[in-house]
Amino acid sequence: MKGSLLRTLLCLAPLVAQGGEIATVPLSFTQGQTTAAVTGRIVGYEIIDYTLEVSAGQVIQATLSATNDSAYFNILPPGEDSVALFVGSSQGNSFIGALPESGAYRLRVYLMRSAARRGEGSDFELDVSLFGPDFADGLSGGPDYYKVRLNSSGGRLNLRGAPTLRAEALSWFQSGDILQNKGCIFAEGRRWCNVAQGMHDGWVAGEFLAEASGPDALVPGTGYHATGSLRCSVAGQDAECPFGAMRRGDGSGTINVTLPGGAERVIRFENHMPTGYDGGASMQISHAVDFFTVVIGDAWIEIAEAVMTGG
Repeated sequence: MKGSLLRTLLCLAPLVAQGGEIATVPLSFTQGQTTAAVTGRIVGYEIIDYTLEVSAGQVIQATLSATNDSAYFNILPPGEDSVALFVGSSQGNSFIGALPESGAYRLRVYLMRSAARRGEGSDFELDVSLFGPDFADGLSGGPDYYKVRLNSSGGRLNLRGAPTLRAEALSWFQSGDILQNKGCIFAEGRRWCNVAQGMHDGWVAGEFLAEASGPDALVPGTGYHATGSLRCSVAGQDAECPFGAMRRGDGSGTINVTLPGGAERVIRFENHMPTGYDGGASMQISHAVDFFTVVIGDAWIEIAEAVMTGG
């Protein structure tokens, strides 16, 4: 798993409030559970360290919700007091990543020094989930690609923002889709895999994946088999629309097209022919010589057959 791994370079902790007592609270999970939530309140220079025993390679997901915008949390590795792996004030109050070594980690909740000096306070809730350790990605002995394998025709496999059913569904895949393997973890009683296809990157339930050979070669530095621009028009204004195409190897796949103004359309094709897209409006398709014209609302897009065939 590469996308969510911690950077090996450590970040210096920011201007955390100093001078108050640091309360230490062991963080534990109910038997059979991988998620815990704690609530509390800090005022002024008070700091709370929540300690958690972790094995190397396990993945932690932590989110802090606070009533004061100056409240943050850091993640400190074993044996460290002032150097953090994750710094909330500069990286946000949510984190997911694999931890590089075994030992007692501390999730430090604090107020920034300016807020502490004014005697401000904050109620907070810290939600922590622990998964793993990782299964291998393609670079570590695992398969480079998976194929989506669903039990029913027309089914969809949701792509989520985190390895949990509680996470938002970002997109979806259908049977036969080829996904790049970025590593898997065990969480909530099932295997979750971090996968990517084109611009989509997230987590899917691993029981719906089967090892697969890769699709045709990707354009270097991208997640697509073909990139470039397509003739298009929106509201009567002709333009060139950037695209990226993913081919599954069975004559089907997707084409991500960015329209003028930044709107994106994901056009699906089967048997090397456009068949639908990710929106609700109807789509009209016509064919001439070696390209298709797709009309969606007030926009049309010309798609060369070679984009879908790879020829």
